[in-house]
Amino acid sequence: MRVILKNLFTALRRYPAAVALNVAGLAVAFAAFLVILIEVRFEYGFDTCHPGSERIFRVEMRSPELADSWFTMLNYPLISDLAGSSAHIEAASALEMLGPGLELEVPEPNGERRLFRETVKRCNSSFVRVLGLRLTEGDAAGLNTSAGLLLPRSLARRMFGDEPAVGRIVRIGGETCTVCGVYADLPANSVFPNWICRGGSDSDFEPFRSSHNYMCFIRLDSPASRDEVAAEMNHRIRAFYGSEEVGVRLTCVRDIYFARDILYDFPTKGNRRMTDILLAVAVLVIVIASINFVNFASALAPVRMKLINLQKILGAGVPSLRLSLLAESVAVAFAAYLAALCLVGCLAGTPFAGYVDADMSFAANRPLVGWCALVALGVGLVAGLYPAFYMTSFRPVLAVRGTFSHSAAGRRYRMALVGVQYVISIGLIVAALFVGLQNRYLRRYPTGYDRNRVVVVSLTSGALERRDALVGALKSRAEIEEVAFAFQRFGAEENFSGWARPYRDRGDISFRVLVVTPEFLRVLGVRPSEGRDFSDADPLREQGTYIFNQTARRRWDMRPGDCISETRHVSGWGEIAGFLPDGFRAYSRHRAEDPFALFVPGTVGWTLPLSYCYIRIAPGADLSAAVEHIRRSLHSVTPLEPDIEFLDTAVDTLYRKDFRAGVLVSAFSALAIFVSLMGVFGLVLFETQHRRKEIGIRKVCGATSASVLRMFNLRFVRIVLVSFLVAAPLARYGVSVWLRGFVDAVPLSAWVFFAALVIVLAITVLTVTVRSWRTAGENPVDSVKTE
Repeated sequence: MRVILKNLFTALRRYPAAVALNVAGLAVAFAAFLVILIEVRFEYGFDTCHPGSERIFRVEMRSPELADSWFTMLNYPLISDLAGSSAHIEAASALEMLGPGLELEVPEPNGERRLFRETVKRCNSSFVRVLGLRLTEGDAAGLNTSAGLLLPRSLARRMFGDEPAVGRIVRIGGETCTVCGVYADLPANSVFPNWICRGGSDSDFEPFRSSHNYMCFIRLDSPASRDEVAAEMNHRIRAFYGSEEVGVRLTCVRDIYFARDILYDFPTKGNRRMTDILLAVAVLVIVIASINFVNFASALAPVRMKLINLQKILGAGVPSLRLSLLAESVAVAFAAYLAALCLVGCLAGTPFAGYVDADMSFAANRPLVGWCALVALGVGLVAGLYPAFYMTSFRPVLAVRGTFSHSAAGRRYRMALVGVQYVISIGLIVAALFVGLQNRYLRRYPTGYDRNRVVVVSLTSGALERRDALVGALKSRAEIEEVAFAFQRFGAEENFSGWARPYRDRGDISFRVLVVTPEFLRVLGVRPSEGRDFSDADPLREQGTYIFNQTARRRWDMRPGDCISETRHVSGWGEIAGFLPDGFRAYSRHRAEDPFALFVPGTVGWTLPLSYCYIRIAPGADLSAAVEHIRRSLHSVTPLEPDIEFLDTAVDTLYRKDFRAGVLVSAFSALAIFVSLMGVFGLVLFETQHRRKEIGIRKVCGATSASVLRMFNLRFVRIVLVSFLVAAPLARYGVSVWLRGFVDAVPLSAWVFFAALVIVLAITVLTVTVRSWRTAGENPVDSVKTE
């Protein structure tokens, strides 16, 4: 072992830069691998936090009008019927989906009151059992009445501090409720935010044939019962609707986050393709670093082989020598991993951590840190196998006299590994460029409405009750051009209400609708392409007023003046006033434009509040002054701090996952390229060191420094060109698969591939030239003497 360590220190003394680059590259690769796996584990682990999550399912329904999509919103009588459809269902619960943000008042014993704005969802008491929520105080029995509240622990602490929350009074919209229990907060990787759960009896839920406003969740006795339960539910639902064309499916709660064929889903959604790309980048980074490690060990073989095999002559056993070499390789890899942990710890406190949704602390990722340590040991073991067996495989006499560094086999082996690195690097550059282009395209995609001068405010019940006063306060200054209200958060939300209404002779047509006030299009700076805009007189009529998008107009051959539903005095009874411009986009580019309509209700059929305020700032107005005026106006009608954001920021939230993942892919792709070039740099170090005598002889025979540099560069340029021919089609296929997740995507332009080639060529030539320059410029007499 003493001799082995001596050999290692000899290599360190002779090639300090190459050794340092190799260890540093390995440490950086391990750090990147760990960070990516933390994020990937977070993404793939959505809703695995629930006990028995593999037995929790959501009931989703399908009807002929929805083509290949499924929807989650069911009415309460149907949910009650399905809940008793099978003996395999241990528990079932309805969960309200359109629960708004409400103003909560907590009265204090001294007569003071504190206000909070929180989301409240109505659900059954069995919801606790279905999800397996862990109660830290009280129980769920209080959810059997509408006065019972179940709070997340974080909110209970904000409201009541360290005092018990059970039994405390909370007023919601003038109604007095009582806290019946507190549940442990769900982790960040759950589609269920930590809502306030409000209970209710059957009479509190909507009656039969009312709007579909509830999700249905069930817990089965076994995952294997899924198909049988689905069949029994299909039998029930077809009898319920009297049609064989409807049906249901059961989606495991673990799969909800990545599901994309769902209507009326949770706003928190993931991109499986992007997560797969991140995982692939992590693996490729480790592969590149491992290749560097193997190249480093192989290049050191000529230096160490003579001393190692000299020990064989002196009686050392081959197994012990190989074991020592493997132990040395594993120790170096593990040391690099420890350095990687330090790097990750430093990153956790930087702005870079903002691009990672997961908690980067080691305490939250102990199992992953342990598994990555095993990966590091495995990399050290695999990387050390070939050099250990190779350096001890020669007969001692040949090994002492051998010059593997000058053999064609040794050079081909190292260059082949470098070629693999180049294939990976070129592929990652292509992927990073296309991810960046697509994200840039999404940010600049024309939505057909003004996003830059429109402010969105989420209103509480207190502000809604004083809406006229709010409008008056806002319009009291010239900075505010127009004010409108909407039922849902347009721009940052895609789960618009879904209606099915009779239209002419086509029967019921299904479309998405956003209920607004007449000023809405004027706030967005949009004019109908056909027909008329909403007018201030529309809310005074009995029937409502529609403006549809072009998708609906073309699908059903709609015309201005047509009537939706001939049945009077029902929600959705109204006239088609006009159509939105062809470029108007209500949805993100992850999905096609469904039939969509803006609807101004008349005097009949609408009672729900329009909880979102849209404010258009006048051209030329100072934005900061306008926002401050909006804030003061809101404070005049509610004491709560308003939630204010610009519409372009709200729209960007639809692509938040894409933007963040894009930054990670680009950053770690650049890192992989850097690690690859570190390997090239180290390889050139060895090449120039071992070929100094050859270079000296060439210069004595008349070669110039430029010709020596050209000789070194040509070898690597050839490798890059061959690697590009392999990498380009593989990268094109991978990028095309990813882009299928968007309705509108950038084209697969050839210039991106050639740009990747140019980038790699330029960096490689620069790296080789910089490292070879000193050797090429040495006095040939000194080179020959030192060899």
